[in-house]
Amino acid sequence: MNNVWSIVASMAVVLTAVQLGPQLYQSLKTKKVRDLSLGFTLIVMAGSLIWLIYGVHIADWAVIIANSLNFLGSLVLFCLKINYSLAKDKQ
Repeated sequence: MNNVWSIVASMAVVLTAVQLGPQLYQSLKTKKVRDLSLGFTLIVMAGSLIWLIYGVHIADWAVIIANSLNFLGSLVLFCLKINYSLAKDKQ
């Protein structure tokens, strides 16, 4: 039974780590972020950071890795949103 939970945990880590990948790809490819919610991005960043801090506290590498990647992905989306929005305003 322990093996089943290891598989479940591994799947959760992978999905959490790559969940922003499609949005990052689309945003970089099209340079369009108008429909990307800044509030969503900030909430994901905050949640990931809190989980990351918790992961460090309990020394759980799965939590640390997944949420580090999630935080970095949401940080990149945040930067793209700001950068592309500012670039559009200058046009």
